Amino acid sequence: MFNPNLMNSGMFQTQNVPKPEDLWKNEKSKYRVWIILFGISIFAIFTLLLIGLILNAANKTEIIDNLKTWGLANLKFKNSADVPAEVNSWAEKFYQNDLIITPILKLTVLFIGFVLYISTIIDCYKKKTFAVISNWSTFVIGAGAIIGVYQIFTIFYGTPIFSYGYGIYNFIGYILPILVFIFVSVPINKIRREFIISERLSKLKNSPEFQNFQQQMQQSQSQNGVGINPFINNMFAQNLQKNPNNKKDETISLKEKKSNVEKLNKMKISDLREIAKKFSISGYKTMRKNELIESILRVSGENNKK
Repeated sequence: MFNPNLMNSGMFQTQNVPKPEDLWKNEKSKYRVWIILFGISIFAIFTLLLIGLILNAANKTEIIDNLKTWGLANLKFKNSADVPAEVNSWAEKFYQNDLIITPILKLTVLFIGFVLYISTIIDCYKKKTFAVISNWSTFVIGAGAIIGVYQIFTIFYGTPIFSYGYGIYNFIGYILPILVFIFVSVPINKIRREFIISERLSKLKNSPEFQNFQQQMQQSQSQNGVGINPFINNMFAQNLQKNPNNKKDETISLKEKKSNVEKLNKMKISDLREIAKKFSISGYKTMRKNELIESILRVSGENNKK
């Protein structure tokens, strides 16, 4: 069943939301560069991680020796009588966990995200909408960015990431997702949301329930004059009763939109919020006066009368 209050929700209070087909007309000029850039970014991160993993695996002995040297110079070990054994154990664990297992896990997750992204992009161009872009692909980059920030401020501090010649690949593996998330993933998510809102609004407007609701609103307006519906008229009347000295100045004209706007402007913000509350307009408590007036007129159908 159609709920009129949906029209007051944040998603549907955007004026002049384009139809999905109108948004798709800008695919080449507005969206394509971000779609391609995001795919390239995922592939670049995957490639750098893979190169780093291969180099780490191929140069195990050299890397562990460098880690031992760095550990002896920079770390404090509990048992001073058996430092070499402790250093060996630390170097082996660091190499195994941070340079082999972790990159493998990242590569696996990133590969899944890349495959899902490519498959959904193909689907996007078939359906001519970016609403179906994979959430998982952008989530992967976002998770990588969070891990990268954590690594930079914790693990990288005082660690031997650059003590061996191939550490730069591991470092970039943490830095690049942060940059991609900030500059590419955010626009991709914005594009997807733009199409989702457009599709949902179009579906709502095309529903029989909404059409019936529109007809009822039009009938109500035609019976009670052009512009504000009976409920708002009653609210105006209540406001006049509270201010009897202003009856002449506050006389409401149902024929002119300009007059309605003027009367709303003269009302106190508390009275406007009371009207907005009755109409279940979301966020009315924090709205400024001009925002309240705009929302009230929009909900009452005033914005459709020009």
